[in-house]
Amino acid sequence: MSIAGTNGTLSNRLTDPFLLGRVHAKTGTLKGVRTLSGYLDNPNYGKMVFSMMVNQPGLSGKVMTNAIDDMVLELARVKNCG
Repeated sequence: MSIAGTNGTLSNRLTDPFLLGRVHAKTGTLKGVRTLSGYLDNPNYGKMVFSMMVNQPGLSGKVMTNAIDDMVLELARVKNCG
């Protein structure tokens, strides 16, 4: 799997300093669809596995990709409630 901001299809994605090297994932694309599945190293929880799909033919690929990347960043920032 590619590593955020480092190589492969994620070399130019998930480049927020908080995510660099913490996300290992596989991208997927079809017309009107963008996906990202993998895992991330959350400093509060350890490894978190995720799979996301945006299926919205009316949106550009960039908008869908940015939405997924924003959700991954939020997952990485999740903190313990207790």
